[in-house]
Parts: sequence; structure tokens; C-alpha cells
Amino acid sequence: MQTNKLYKLPGSLLNRLSELYYKPASGVPFVSNIAAAKRADGSNVVDIHYDLEDNTGAAMVTLDVSIDGGATWTITPQPEHLSGDVGQVSSGTGKHIVWNMGADNTFVFGAETKFRVVAYTEAFKAHEEKTILLPGDVPLELVYIPAGTFVMGGEPEDSDSDSDEKPQHEVCFERDFCMGKYAVTQAQWSAVMKEWPGLPPSSVYGKGDMYPAYHISWDDAQDFVCALNAHIAATGQEPLTVHLPSEAQWEYACRAGTTTRFPWGNDPDYKKVGQYAWFWDNCDGRAHPVGEKQPNSFGLYGMNGNVFEWCEDDWHYDYGEAPEDGSAWLDTPRAGSRVMRGGCWCSYFRDCRSTYRNCSQANVRNYAFGFRVVASFSSRH
Repeated sequence: MQTNKLYKLPGSLLNRLSELYYKPASGVPFVSNIAAAKRADGSNVVDIHYDLEDNTGAAMVTLDVSIDGGATWTITPQPEHLSGDVGQVSSGTGKHIVWNMGADNTFVFGAETKFRVVAYTEAFKAHEEKTILLPGDVPLELVYIPAGTFVMGGEPEDSDSDSDEKPQHEVCFERDFCMGKYAVTQAQWSAVMKEWPGLPPSSVYGKGDMYPAYHISWDDAQDFVCALNAHIAATGQEPLTVHLPSEAQWEYACRAGTTTRFPWGNDPDYKKVGQYAWFWDNCDGRAHPVGEKQPNSFGLYGMNGNVFEWCEDDWHYDYGEAPEDGSAWLDTPRAGSRVMRGGCWCSYFRDCRSTYRNCSQANVRNYAFGFRVVASFSSRH
């Protein structure tokens, strides 16, 4: 860590940030206004309408279907049964996918049916994934995050940005890494740890296999990481080390190539938050199953809202001496408070921004505290 640096961004970088502010990141597609309905003529055809925004070229569009209200997304319609704006699609409003549901004759349309339209570009979506099998063959999915450089912290022009989000500074990741596709779920916690460290999940705050694990302290998350690494070694799965993300890893993965306040754009009026995040205005006073909202362009779900996510870092009141290599910022001796990111279901919309920070004591459990893991592969550069 450098201790004699001047914390002033170069003029060229400030100019570049000024040009980018309030503009979407080039080539990052965002899906909004999804609406689906089964035709009433008995044809077993479903019409799915959506808008594809903020994309300067063509994006790849896919369709996923859930039959349990969005708890899982296990159905992908066969390409030959889809027509319209699917596959390679240019940006614009009023997009329309037609699904010949009757041809996929194992599917039954019901009250719990939900549709998810996912758009990505090769430059931003890390399709390559790795699944760790937990005890009982419970999967934990990881998404590859490519190495790169980004500007971390709140934009100077953002009136919602707090002083602890500054100064902005450039962070460079020389190696790619993997991050959990979702926050660690209750099923995953139970598979690895067998029992809850304090209060178990309840129906009041959300209970079920696909709900995020909560009432989890930073210390508890570290216990999970240790147990998971021991399980990976004992079962001979691909050599990797699992740990909590550094704060820089978390923000880099959350931004997914964007320079805007949210992964879906600046959204100055907060009109799109509900399409990507569970927060106070739409949560009905509880957490929700992972994967129900739209992912960011790296294919990560729930980085904004639902539950706070612990990071490895000790809490600091600003970024004055933050590492520039993406590593966790640790004090010697360790501080009492740790960083949390992402906002939660009981947060206001401004606290779901990519740069929003919070903290708590390492031993505190709360109904809104959860986590996700990152992993490093020894053979991957």
C-alpha cells in the first residue's frame, strides 16, 4: 500500500468521467418492461413483450421460464419453438418474442409461471460458469469475472453519493476471478453448515431453499468459507480457494463494466430499481428468493438489494489509502467493523447504488445480513 500518494485524479480521467456521467455504458444491454400472456384462442402460444435499452449494437437475447413463481428458472424453451425478437436483437422498444408453448409438450402454463428475458454481449457477459457441488449435491454456481480496470467510488456529480464513497480511484485486477451467481442461499448454508448459528430463517423475513441466508454475521460467513474449502478439498473438486470478496471485487462485479450509478444506468428518477432489486418499496417487508430480478451484464443476480453482502475488508470512512490492486483493505490489528455492500430489502432506492457502502461489527447478526462468495482458480489467469 502506498502511503505517500496524492489523492487527486488526473485531469484526463476527470474529463473522461465527466463525459461518461449520465450516459449509459457502451455496449451494455438492459431489459425492461417485460410482459407475457398466453393467447386465449387455444393455440398454446405465449407472447412476451419487452424493451431493450442502452445498447449500441446487437445483443444476444434468451428466454427463461419459471413454474414456481421465480424460485427457480429451470425451463429454457427450445430455439425452434421461439420466433420474433430472440437471438441477436438490436436495441429498441416494443420487442416481441413468440413462444409456441404447445410444441414444448412437457410444459403446463399456470398461475406461478414467470418469464425472464436476458440480454448480453460477448464483451460483458461471462458465460463460462463453474458449479461447486455441496453436500447432498446442492449446487453453488460461480460466474467468471474477467480481469480489468475500473474507477471505484461515487461520482463527484452524484448528489446521493456519500463522503465514504470518495475519493474515486482506479483499481486494476490483473487476474480474473469467480463470484457466486447469487447470494448464498438457505439451502446452501444448510448443506455446508447443517445448522444455523443463531436465529434460523422464518416466514416473517423469508424462508425457503432459494431464499438468501440471513441472520449471518461476518464471523459466521468466515465459518462457512472454511467449511466449504474443507469440503472442496475432501471431495477432490477443481482446485480453488473460496473467500469473501474484497470490497473492490464486489463493486467491480456489481458494476459489470458500467460507469453509472446502477448496473442498469444512472436512473436519476429511480424508475428501474424495481426491475433489478428488492428494496423497501417493493419487498413486502421481507427478503425474496434469489434470481427473481434481472441480472447485471456479468450474469450476477441480486447484487443490488435483497440482503446486504459482507466483504472481507475492515471498515474505513473513505478511500484515502485504499489498495489499487483490488485486494481487501485490512488493518493490523483488525478493526471491529467490516464492510457490507449492495443495500437490502429494507433499504431505500438510493442505497441500492453500485457505490453505496455500509458496515457493522463482525459478530452482529441481522435479518438483512447475508453474503456471497468469490473463488480463485490456481490454473486460470
